[in-house]
Amino acid sequence: MTEGELNREATTESTEESVNATEFEEKCCPDADEAEEGLDEMLKELVATCQTTPINKLGGYEFFRSLGSPKYAVAPMVDQSELAFRMLCRNHGATIAYTPMLHSKIFSSNVSYRQRFFTTCPEDRPLVVQFCGNEPYYVLKAALHVQDSCDAVDLNLGCPQRIAKKGRYGSFMMDHPEKVYQIVKTLHENLKVPVFCKIRVFDEYEKTLQFAKMLESAGCQLLTVHGRTRIMKGKLVGVADWEVIRKLKQELTIPVFSNGNIRNFNDIQECLKITQTDGIMSAEGLLRFPGIFSGEDKDAFEMSREYLQHSEKYNTHYTWAKDHICKMLAPVVESHQQLREALFRQKDYVSLRKQLDYTEEMIKSNAVEPDPTFVRIRTPGDIFENFECNFMFSPDE
Repeated sequence: MTEGELNREATTESTEESVNATEFEEKCCPDADEAEEGLDEMLKELVATCQTTPINKLGGYEFFRSLGSPKYAVAPMVDQSELAFRMLCRNHGATIAYTPMLHSKIFSSNVSYRQRFFTTCPEDRPLVVQFCGNEPYYVLKAALHVQDSCDAVDLNLGCPQRIAKKGRYGSFMMDHPEKVYQIVKTLHENLKVPVFCKIRVFDEYEKTLQFAKMLESAGCQLLTVHGRTRIMKGKLVGVADWEVIRKLKQELTIPVFSNGNIRNFNDIQECLKITQTDGIMSAEGLLRFPGIFSGEDKDAFEMSREYLQHSEKYNTHYTWAKDHICKMLAPVVESHQQLREALFRQKDYVSLRKQLDYTEEMIKSNAVEPDPTFVRIRTPGDIFENFECNFMFSPDE
């Protein structure tokens, strides 16, 4: 191990108290946008240690069918698509799930980060582990840690957030197609599992098509397309362009998933009809209603309790669990400020369960009146903001 790697391992102690992945990243990589020397040589040495890619390694539609042709995907969401939430969604229609976006440089060298942010179980399949990064060495090194615990590895090329710009990853890597090609090709040639990619679209369709075909030629075996551009986030989120996704699907020979504009089961069916993609990925829609893929009409309080069972079973950090409960109940309590704030104030699982029971009783018995100044919120994002929860962004939503 080099001196630099030893120093990176030493960051474990300084990040021991970090609860969310972004905080962890900011502590470990304060100068994430600075280039490092010697990575090409380190990559050669790492590749030399890899097992030869199996001759019978499946790819494209052959691999997709081997998974059962999964149609409904849980999106990669920082601190939100953790094991407990994935298992909840699998119980209600999801047929494939992605881990939260993991920072490849930190994951490859920090044991504490790996243990805290990557957990799985035998029932958690098919599973795709998503990494962000800008150097083949770190992404490959990180992927080697998980290739025996998942079905595929995904490269995040869609995150539009400020921290992604600082770290030169996510959608900001779409400005560097040569480097992206090198990363995907390196993963494809040196992993035992296939590599997937997730992108946003450019303003120009031809540029998007060229980028998608580049990924395919590099070895990408499944592509998820979020039909929004990089600047379409927050108050500028706008509507995802399904027509662009449809056109891309017609041009590619690998499976394609559509992402964006999924609010309910009807949207799922409409999106599949229009885009003709092989599957749908949902993030915000699932956070509000984890049963969105099943079309079932399950009570939000009942769904919240089911999630808490999973979260306690899998030792989910309480902060993450509370954020999920806040989002699941957002449509129910959006007009009741006191109930919202009371949910947010709870500090452990016991008090949260008690407050959940109380909130249900108050809502269903009409014991509380809506706030007199309440104005119905038009977007899910605004509802979540009003909770003032410590939830983290969904990388690509």
